[in-house]
Amino acid sequence: MRRILGSSNKSVELLNVPYYTQGSFDGLCAYYSGLMMMATLIPELTTKFGKTGERATKYMFRDPLIAEQTAISDDHRQILASWFINGEYISELVRKLNKITKSHHLNSYIAFKHQVKNCTISTYNFIKLQIDDGLPVILGFDTEDYGSHAVLVKGYWIGKEKWLISNDPGGYGEYNWKSLSNQTRTRTKSGKSRIGTIDLAFCTKHIGPRPMKSIIQGEIQTVYQWVPGQTYVNVRDLFTEVTD
Repeated sequence: MRRILGSSNKSVELLNVPYYTQGSFDGLCAYYSGLMMMATLIPELTTKFGKTGERATKYMFRDPLIAEQTAISDDHRQILASWFINGEYISELVRKLNKITKSHHLNSYIAFKHQVKNCTISTYNFIKLQIDDGLPVILGFDTEDYGSHAVLVKGYWIGKEKWLISNDPGGYGEYNWKSLSNQTRTRTKSGKSRIGTIDLAFCTKHIGPRPMKSIIQGEIQTVYQWVPGQTYVNVRDLFTEVTD
């Protein structure tokens, strides 16, 4: 549980971000992080999540991410079984996200990028800027304490130490940046690990709806609403305009 105790403490958190849990499927953390990203920034696709064809053993899954995991000629049951167990690389997840936006003719206003970054303050600040802009970030890491995992970062908290606030498919939620940076490494397809790095998936372009945002400075909370025109407005100002 995080605590806002002094005037120098600050938290910024995106609100109304859908939360999906991976349950007992350890390999599905990247899948559910990708779904939460899409549900937040491309809500029109949420009706397709978890959907299958009438004859699922023969035809392609209709769920956008699952559909991009297999080809029509593949034995999708075997491929998906491997995916459920072994998980997914963030780089591959981003490739699928961009392929989905293109296939649904959405790539003109939204695009995703994958980067491997060092666990430094500059990386933390990069995540902060994305959150400040109303854009969640998928974070992938491999650590002794947390294992190999992917979460959707939806906020940050700065007090005596720096924290990330996430929708964690595994249920944990908050990550201490110092602890994460001291032990994280990145798995590569060759089987090697790069020490002190993390995987990030983030938006490089987004013209569309963004979630509401809560900013707590000390004990004062302010909530902002995203409005057309690519900007955030204090919710109290919106109510003032209505009453006037």
